[in-house]
Amino acid sequence: MPDDLFVSAAGASARLRQLEVVANNLANANTIGYKRDHTVFSAMVEAQIRSGESPAAGANALAFVDLGDVSIDTQAGTISATGAPLDVAIQGEGYFEILGPEGPRYTRAGSFVVGPNRTLVTKQGMPVAGDGGPLEVGDRPVSIVSSGEIVDDQGQTLGRLKLVDVDPRGLVKEGANLFRAHPDADVRELDTIALAERSIEGSNVQSVRALAELMMIQRSFEASLQTLQASDGATQSLLREISQ
Repeated sequence: MPDDLFVSAAGASARLRQLEVVANNLANANTIGYKRDHTVFSAMVEAQIRSGESPAAGANALAFVDLGDVSIDTQAGTISATGAPLDVAIQGEGYFEILGPEGPRYTRAGSFVVGPNRTLVTKQGMPVAGDGGPLEVGDRPVSIVSSGEIVDDQGQTLGRLKLVDVDPRGLVKEGANLFRAHPDADVRELDTIALAERSIEGSNVQSVRALAELMMIQRSFEASLQTLQASDGATQSLLREISQ
C-alpha cells in the first residue's frame, strides 16, 4: 500500500472510532450519573510495527495515527434536586455498590426504587448493597438521608448504603450505567459518606462541547476519505498509463 494511502486509512479508522465515542457521549448527555469517555491518540511508526521495537532516533520511517486508548472521565456531574425520597447524589469521590449476578458493580447513578421483594434496587431491578448485603426496607415509606442511612417515616434506621472508592484506571464500563472493577483494582469501602438528599448527579457530558467536537471529527474523517479517494484515483490513472 502506498504511504499516503496507509496514513490516510489509519487516520480515517482512528477518527471513525473517535466519532463513535463522542456520539455515544452525546447520546448520554441526559443520563443520570453518566461518565463520558475520551480518546487518547498516539503516533505510531512503521518501523515499530515491523520490528516490534522502538526505532532508533532519527530513523526514517512512516508515521501514522493510532487510537491508543479510550478512558473514562470521572469528573463529577452537576447535582440537581428532584424531591424524590430515594434519589441521592454522591458529593465527592465514591461509587454506589450494586449486587450484580456476576459480582459487585459500581455506579454514580443514585436513583433507586423499592423492588417487589421490598429491597432497595436500581431502576433496572438490581439490588443495592448495604453494609451487610441487600437493603431490606420493610413496608413503610422510606427515604435516604445524607449519611447514607435508609430511614422510614417513623425515623427508624433500616440500613446504610455501601459506598466504595475505586481507582478509575481499574474501572470498565458494562452498560446500564454500571462499571466493573479489574480483579487487581484497588477497591476500598468508604467510612465517611456525604450525600445530597433527594437529588441526582447528572451526566458530566457538556452537550455543546461534544457537538462541536463531533463536527470537527466528521470534517477530519471526511478529509481523510478525500485523500484516500484522490490517492486511489492517481493510482488508477498510473495503472491505465502503464497498461497502454
